[in-house]
Amino acid sequence: MRVFVGLVVGSALAIFVGMLVGWYSIVERVFDPVIQILRPIPKTAFLPFAILIFGIGNPPALFLTIYGVFLTVYIQIIVGVKLVPRDLKRAARMLGAKDRDILLRVVLPAALPSIFAGVRVGAAYAWLILILAEMLAVGEGFGFVLWRGYENLRMDVVVMCMFCIGMFGYLTDRIIVAGLGRQLRWAQSAAETRF
Repeated sequence: MRVFVGLVVGSALAIFVGMLVGWYSIVERVFDPVIQILRPIPKTAFLPFAILIFGIGNPPALFLTIYGVFLTVYIQIIVGVKLVPRDLKRAARMLGAKDRDILLRVVLPAALPSIFAGVRVGAAYAWLILILAEMLAVGEGFGFVLWRGYENLRMDVVVMCMFCIGMFGYLTDRIIVAGLGRQLRWAQSAAETRF
């Protein structure tokens, strides 16, 4: 549940902000420097602040997961928006499309392969951050059991947790591929015609 919420909310925020930053230069000048300053800071460095603000339990873990997914997916969105060919945008303008229509009907579909890649990377990152947050702030979940296994030198518990995390991470990726992969059939057929 924590991974799902973190991935969905973080990805949705990243898509919204990334589309605006990639499309409007004034938004890019305001928001992108702040995001680029925050990006290199380890996400776990924000854990004490999250605990201070939200307390112990689900809220700090969800906050960190959403935050980590947002920063991971955001970069892919920017790349996808910036790489949309100018000819597509010019053709839409010549046909009378307004900025909003171009953004939603031309740029967003053209950026879908980058968005898809960003969400897949974001899912793996969601698991990573969540396990760390569970170790320190939640008191339950795979991360907590993994940490207790380390403390008690129960390598069987540690290995089983690692296996379960890997399997759930794999299942998360397969769900994303099954859900979003159908939306990208046009990109696959376009790539096949090129090569």
